[in-house]
Amino acid sequence: TKVAPILWTTIRVILDLCIVFFLLQILSFLQDYGEYRSRMETRLGGYIPPFPAVALCPVDSAMHSTVKSNETRDELESNEFIGRGNISIDDFLLSCSFKGDDCDILNDFQPMGNGGCFSFNFKLSKVELSHQFAPRSGLSVRLSTPKGGRVRIVVHEQGVVPLPDRFGHDAPAGFVTSIGFRAKNIHRLGTPFGACGYDDIPSFGSRYSQEV
Repeated sequence: TKVAPILWTTIRVILDLCIVFFLLQILSFLQDYGEYRSRMETRLGGYIPPFPAVALCPVDSAMHSTVKSNETRDELESNEFIGRGNISIDDFLLSCSFKGDDCDILNDFQPMGNGGCFSFNFKLSKVELSHQFAPRSGLSVRLSTPKGGRVRIVVHEQGVVPLPDRFGHDAPAGFVTSIGFRAKNIHRLGTPFGACGYDDIPSFGSRYSQEV
């Protein structure tokens, strides 16, 4: 009979201590949460995203058969062999317009040299903008391809080397092909979270995208 009151008193003390400890933990959590500063900025403005670079890469079936039939590595990597697969932009690009205006084919398109690709709006010093979201506000081209050939289209960043074999989209000959896209801005954290840079630009004359 004397043990029961002592046991209940001990249990009550333990429960009270647990409640006090739990309340102290909540208070400590609220204090830590209040010390974290947060700032949110909302800005409304007339931001016009830059129009991306568009690489047009002709793919000739005759050139593929030549590559498959040749097993000499030195000849495959020679400039003379690569040049036989390239075509002139005057023969490849029949007509071009951007936002309804005719393109300056020689100045608006940059030859890439990787299989005869030509990139529109490639230069970082002169980036074209598109103020409206409509097919007529973008790039429209009419291309000439040989029989059995096709075109690989790569939408990429300015100054970034296009990789048609990996990121290109096929545009078969004899059809009208339309490509749409959405702009996505990514703001990366600086040091110590990251230290991204473009140190390879002076060495290679171009850069590679960090997005996959």
